[in-house]
Amino acid sequence: MNPNLTQVSKPTQWKAGVSGNPNGRPVGTRQAFSAAFYRDLAEVWAAHGKDAMLHTAKTQPATFLGIASRLIPQQVAVDLHASLPGNLSMEDWMIMREVMEAVRQAIPDANSKQPGAAGACAGGPAAG
Repeated sequence: MNPNLTQVSKPTQWKAGVSGNPNGRPVGTRQAFSAAFYRDLAEVWAAHGKDAMLHTAKTQPATFLGIASRLIPQQVAVDLHASLPGNLSMEDWMIMREVMEAVRQAIPDANSKQPGAAGACAGGPAAG
């Protein structure tokens, strides 16, 4: 046997799956430290955070960028759903573009007229 290893003289007093402390960690231990730390951190940040950040960005840009990069999620899931105006299919959209181009060519000054104005298009209904 390896002389550097210790031999356990008796088996553990707790059965497998049974906690020795069923009530959990005593109040005032780790949670209290964490809460106090975050409270102190928030206080220091409120007083000096922006100034410290600006100082670090100017004097240690690599450190500043390293910290900033750790705050950004490593993986971002993007769900992109693109649709054409009016939910037209690509084929219908292309036809619509051709129709619009034909209208622009047939009525060169169409942009200066109000929709539905009398005489807005050649051959259209005349007011009367």
